[in-house]
Amino acid sequence: MEVSSEKSKIMVNSRKDIAANITMNGETLKQNDNSKYLGASLSKDSTCTAEVRIHIARATASMASPPKDMERQHQLQNQVQAVLLPGLVQLTVRLRNLDSYDRY
Repeated sequence: MEVSSEKSKIMVNSRKDIAANITMNGETLKQNDNSKYLGASLSKDSTCTAEVRIHIARATASMASPPKDMERQHQLQNQVQAVLLPGLVQLTVRLRNLDSYDRY
C-alpha cells in the first residue's frame, strides 16, 4: 500500500501548544489546527466551539426563511378556503332552512 506524504497531514490534540515532527518517506508532514472527521469539526485543543457555532449558524439560517414548499402550501390553503367557505355557508343556511321547514 502506498501512502502519499503530500496529502497526509497530522493534528495533535492538546490544550498546550505542542508541535509534532513526523516524517514519512523522508518528508515532514504538515500539522493542522482543525480537521473534519465523519462530518464533525475537530480542533487541536479538543473543544467543540467551532462545531457548535456551525450548528447554530445552520439552524439560524434555516429558521430565517421558511421553505418555499411551506409558502406554497399556505397559498393553496388560502385559495381553497376562499373557494369552499362561501359554499359551506350556503349549504349550512339551506340545511337550517330545511330543518325549520320540517318542524312545522
